[in-house]
Amino acid sequence: MGLECYNFLLVPLDSQLCFNDGVLDVTSKQEVLFVDVLNVLASMPGVTADSLINDDVDPHSESFHSYQDSESIIEIEICRSDIKKEEVEEVSIRFAITHSEKTHKKVIELCEILCECLKMKVVDMRLRKVLELSDEIQILKSRKAYEQKRSRFLKLYNLSERTYFKPLRCGTEVFEYFRL
Repeated sequence: MGLECYNFLLVPLDSQLCFNDGVLDVTSKQEVLFVDVLNVLASMPGVTADSLINDDVDPHSESFHSYQDSESIIEIEICRSDIKKEEVEEVSIRFAITHSEKTHKKVIELCEILCECLKMKVVDMRLRKVLELSDEIQILKSRKAYEQKRSRFLKLYNLSERTYFKPLRCGTEVFEYFRL
């Protein structure tokens, strides 16, 4: 997870998780099919295929999607160990740390839909734990972790918490926006 983004991973419901040196190892016997993820994403208002997320891959790849509105860009990546495999290892959902807390709330809503439809669970990569999406206290802890990370990022660039930022993509776009 980069300095400029906040990241959630959706993994199969039966997954066993282990964090080793900051890396999440996931083992699962449950299959989540790529086509099923595509179908759920296609049914979600505001979510579209998006080849701009990763310029290093085939621009016609179906692995990248995003949710965009006037306040945020939420990136969604369907991850497979092998492009020829039909099974999905995880779904990554991330957004630029400069976005408002409304974006965090929208991400939680997207996660709820995906988890329910695909029989998956969500991992907050900052907290390094599975979030029970029906538990308000866990959601508040996640939001607090996001707010703390955002605050540290803004302090790094000497920016006010009240500063408005246009919707940005994770990665290079955030850093180019803040180039002095």
